[in-house]
Amino acid sequence: MSGHALDDVKDKVAAFGMKLVDIIYNASVFTVIGYGAILLFLLVIGIAVGFNIVNVPEFHPR
Repeated sequence: MSGHALDDVKDKVAAFGMKLVDIIYNASVFTVIGYGAILLFLLVIGIAVGFNIVNVPEFHPR
């Protein structure tokens, strides 16, 4: 391989690596947002059960 072809391969590998890092970063950001949304959802349900807004007999026996 000539020096020019080797540089071309290096550039392509570097571009692939940068794209892979970007994809992994975006996936981790969306994962954090998703887990945050799930925790918020569970918090709202917990508050609703705690204040007896939603009737759950296991938590509020009569």
